Amino acid sequence: MSVVVIQEGREFQPHGRKRIDIWWRGMKNGGLMVILAHLMTRNWEWANTEIRLLRLIENEAGRDSTKQDLEQLRIEARLEASVTVIVSDRPFPEIFRSHSHDADCIFMGFEVPPLGREASWYQQYQNMILEKPATILVSSVGDEDLTA
Repeated sequence: MSVVVIQEGREFQPHGRKRIDIWWRGMKNGGLMVILAHLMTRNWEWANTEIRLLRLIENEAGRDSTKQDLEQLRIEARLEASVTVIVSDRPFPEIFRSHSHDADCIFMGFEVPPLGREASWYQQYQNMILEKPATILVSSVGDEDLTA
């Protein structure tokens, strides 16, 4: 079963064109995140919203191929979005804060924590998304086909 957890975040402040950030780490959760972000833009309040696909990698050598892969995915999914590849060895929470602090909604994948580790999982995500805009955490069974 897929799970979607919504963290309300700070109060929404209209400021011109809105932006949704999708932090891409692979097809398992990514497919559902793309579908949900697209569906959000069908709502009149989110119409004309910019969507960004963001991917963090550690090695500059992988930048071009990663960008090509995400562009191909974007085309096949018929998604109007920009692609951003970030090369850094800094911890993900730092990158996340610096690139998505001004987004209006953020999608991020997660794995359901093992039994007994729920509290530490919750604390880790709370620390990262505290004071952020609405954040939608997605754990998918991975059955979404973006090219159908």
